Amino acid sequence: MYGSHYTFDLNLQNSLLVGESAGHGRLADLYAVDAAGNQVGPSLTLDGAILPGWGGHDSHFQGNGKAVYLLDHWETLQKRLRIDAGVRWQNLDANVVRRNRDTVVALTPANVVVGSTQDTTADNEIYFLAEARLLDKKFHALGWSVGTNYAISKPLAVYALASSSFRLPSVGDLIDLAAASTQIVNGRAVDIDAVERIRQYEGGVRYQARGVGASVAVFYNKFSPRSAVNVYRDIESAQCATLGGITQINSCPEVAQLYKRGVKNVGAEVELSYRPALIEGLELKGNFLVQQPKVEGANYTVTQEDKTPDGVITGYHYVPVSEDGRRPRRLAKLMANFMPSYDLRAATGLPLTIYGQYQYIGDRFSEATDTNVTLLPAYHIINLGAQYEVTPRLMAQLHVANLSNSITFTEGDPLYNDLLSPDGTRNRGVARPLFGRTIRASLTYRF
Repeated sequence: MYGSHYTFDLNLQNSLLVGESAGHGRLADLYAVDAAGNQVGPSLTLDGAILPGWGGHDSHFQGNGKAVYLLDHWETLQKRLRIDAGVRWQNLDANVVRRNRDTVVALTPANVVVGSTQDTTADNEIYFLAEARLLDKKFHALGWSVGTNYAISKPLAVYALASSSFRLPSVGDLIDLAAASTQIVNGRAVDIDAVERIRQYEGGVRYQARGVGASVAVFYNKFSPRSAVNVYRDIESAQCATLGGITQINSCPEVAQLYKRGVKNVGAEVELSYRPALIEGLELKGNFLVQQPKVEGANYTVTQEDKTPDGVITGYHYVPVSEDGRRPRRLAKLMANFMPSYDLRAATGLPLTIYGQYQYIGDRFSEATDTNVTLLPAYHIINLGAQYEVTPRLMAQLHVANLSNSITFTEGDPLYNDLLSPDGTRNRGVARPLFGRTIRASLTYRF
């Protein structure tokens, strides 16, 4: 049995800043000037912030979890057949209090003339906390797994695994109220299913003899479609305000759209190891993975800006978005890993092991949608290192990561569906870079 009690508090407020596109870029203030270079009208920023208090929330989470496990192991046929089986039941009692920062207040000081050069539009929209939204709900699920291993001979065996698992809502899901049994958006109740069901099947062959090891496995897993709510603005509503003939999108009512998103994957993995008898201390290990993950469902609508080549917004339009049949973000079809190592103790008497690693990651998408698509290129990384046993308890290590100083992105995110270049032809986003060459030295002492 297992029990847990945990709390989490998050007070988040965003700011939208303007800065230079340069190394060690500085914050910038924006304002219009006349032909003589004098400021005209109010500034668009306040100390570099175009929206100093924009969105966010203040949330408190409290959770109590319980789980019961039952496991057993059987051996038969002179221990050639081994069976493991288990079942798990888990419960989560969640309580959330969330206050969104969506109450807009203008904070122009009383002694500042609106529209003057002493004024700033940045304080026209400051977001304060609204009324509390509550979640008090219990979640539970039951999972099981069965695995078998049959020894055909001493070095050769086959195995199979089947499981039905689940994923209860995370703390992030709960704080976002994405796990509520019903959500109210613009007066409309939307039902969702917050528990994700996972089916996994795997089978393979293992060979283990003196100096040689190999395994080949095929697998299939399926993440059941989870309900989600997409919220977009109804730009065709009569409630939308206009300014200069242009729709003011924040005045348009929200539309709640229910959709489901699942993932399935099929693939194969090969693992090999070799320890040659002629070179004692040398070990070569590696594995290769090929897979074909796909999204199921996930069709929804977003609104996107219409812009002139100069980046001026002239209106909005709907964009249908689909992830169905596409590869989930950040997942590569191909991955490989090769790890040689050599223990010099047998040849020299030194308690020194040197090792290396070559890792290959295939190309990945920053997002699974069919709009705003960014393909992150495949890359490889080479690591080298050495471990020296100073004493049986003290180990010294030197590790060099990214020896070739490769430059690439490991993952990315488009941030928003409409975050396009000013001319609307290119997408923008953020990405996490692969760190350049790093050298790390460490000492480990085992008590």
